[in-house]
Amino acid sequence: MSVTSLSKFSIKHLLGVFHKDPSMICILKGKDHVYDYVNPAYQALVGDKEIIGLAVREVFPELAEMGLTKVLDSVYNTGNPFTGSEMPAKKGGKEERIFDFTYQAIILDDGIIYGIYVQIFDVTEKVEARKKLKESEENWRKLANFVPSYIWTANSEGDITFVSDKWFDYTGNLDKRASLEGDWQSFHPEDEIKYKAKWNDALTKESFFENELRCRRFDGTYRWFLLQAQPIMDASGKVISWFGSLNDINERKLEEFERLKIVEKERLVYNSTEIQRQLLKNLFDLIPAIVCTLKGPDHEFELINPAVERLFGNRNVIGFRAIDVFPNASGLDFIEKLDQVYKTGEPYIGIELPYPMLNPLSGTIETFYFTFAIYAMHGENGCINGIFIFAYDVTEQVKNREALALKNELLIKINNDLDNFIYTASHDLKAPVSNIEGLINALKVSFGEEMVKNEEFRDIMKLVSSSIDRFKNTIQELTEISKVQKDVEEEIEFVYFEEVLEEIQLLYQEQIKSTDAKIIVNLNEGFGFRFSRKNFRSIIHNLVSNALKYRQSDIRPEILIKTELINNYLLFSVQDNGLGIPKNQLDKVFTMFKRFHSHVEGTGVGLYIVKRIIDNAGGKIEVDSSEGKGTTFRVFFKL
Repeated sequence: MSVTSLSKFSIKHLLGVFHKDPSMICILKGKDHVYDYVNPAYQALVGDKEIIGLAVREVFPELAEMGLTKVLDSVYNTGNPFTGSEMPAKKGGKEERIFDFTYQAIILDDGIIYGIYVQIFDVTEKVEARKKLKESEENWRKLANFVPSYIWTANSEGDITFVSDKWFDYTGNLDKRASLEGDWQSFHPEDEIKYKAKWNDALTKESFFENELRCRRFDGTYRWFLLQAQPIMDASGKVISWFGSLNDINERKLEEFERLKIVEKERLVYNSTEIQRQLLKNLFDLIPAIVCTLKGPDHEFELINPAVERLFGNRNVIGFRAIDVFPNASGLDFIEKLDQVYKTGEPYIGIELPYPMLNPLSGTIETFYFTFAIYAMHGENGCINGIFIFAYDVTEQVKNREALALKNELLIKINNDLDNFIYTASHDLKAPVSNIEGLINALKVSFGEEMVKNEEFRDIMKLVSSSIDRFKNTIQELTEISKVQKDVEEEIEFVYFEEVLEEIQLLYQEQIKSTDAKIIVNLNEGFGFRFSRKNFRSIIHNLVSNALKYRQSDIRPEILIKTELINNYLLFSVQDNGLGIPKNQLDKVFTMFKRFHSHVEGTGVGLYIVKRIIDNAGGKIEVDSSEGKGTTFRVFFKL
């Protein structure tokens, strides 16, 4: 974000944006670099210490020793920005963190440099992740150099990307920076053509690669090697790289040649070493899901991870048959599923299947839910010799979903009962209220003019009429509540703020005149959007009338009404200098029948209706208020 060429007003306007920015931001004023503003994230950098008004060298004397205050001087004097990368510092005076930062001069409209805008980003996690990645790569290379085979890798296109150090020692090419593709030229010329053909075929078919060939040693002699490669695939089955090995088989080949007993080449199967097995076990242990392998037709547990042990109460089940470990599985056909996969080789996927198991915490049999996949494993001859199981315990998700469904049913019933009550109450009360109103009018006539002239009688009749009017308004608002709760569809048409505001100012003309209210209107004139006219009028009516109604008796009411476009919303705001709302009551502003000032007439449902209308239309409403200073309502109409 650029902060150059700004007016003082623009800088103040940006402070609201800076206040919510997750990066650490401050503004330094003047040539002494005095803190003029810090956002919450920057304040967290220095802890609880109050730094506004202090110079940088007072807060961070170590920066002067590092020469960074001179950098600030340069940015202030020249206007040229400065960027620093991965600088260590203590956050809150305690924790050592690493930061990227930017110093940028703030130049006002008149060309004078106001100060320096500082933005700091915490990159500790990124730097640590890079270090860990580098360590992981170094460990992998050490492991590759430790195993007896020559280890190599290639990318998905077949280009060699890594060869273990021992290969360079064998060929005599000690310059590790030499081209890896060139290093493969140590193959015997008679074997190279066959190698390239088989390698290209493996790349095309994305299949296991194996080839025997002769490789030239550093002294010029050739020895026989077995070159193998296995494609590494992602979850979609696409080859992303190749993992290969190069093993010296010279003695075996010489024996074969000497005895002339070679009939055909037998395909060699690469048997995993104990290191490879341990790596696989470590990988299993890191997976939070339930992972295990079963061998043979009896499905004996061969390899398990900690999640499997926890599933059976920290019991080691290696060597046990599945039928012994799952005594209740027959009811769910679990063992039958294992048999089916073992016989056919077709995988089985189960989604959120229930299974009764012993809960090690409670000691009782409970129903657990699992999502699992069962795959067949094949031996060197291509025959199935075991089962691989990958599963997740989804019991909590299933039970939470069931509980949520029950709560939703209850809420729907409660809402229906509430709608029925509101409809019945509003409908059944209309007739009695109308009758009471008619009887009161008839009573006035029957008493005659003398009684009507009686001042006490007139006061009582006014109170009765006022009560009837309030009763009728309550019934009408109950009807409106029922409509917005049911999300009754209204006719949608183009609406314009200026039209509705003219109606409302005309409606409240006497009140505006009697209170000498000052109303300032700043609208996007001529801008219309589609909305229910009735609901649109209700929203503006409620907000403007509240601004007039809840005024302070000793202060001239001032109301600012404006609109502005923000992303996909049209923002309509009403700001007043009225009574305001207590901070501890702001979260109850849109609650039904909630009122904060009893001396002003009202039912406490207007803002509730406004909130429901806006929510139903996909918009949102916000409120800021300070008791004794005023209130601002912001309505975001979705365009």
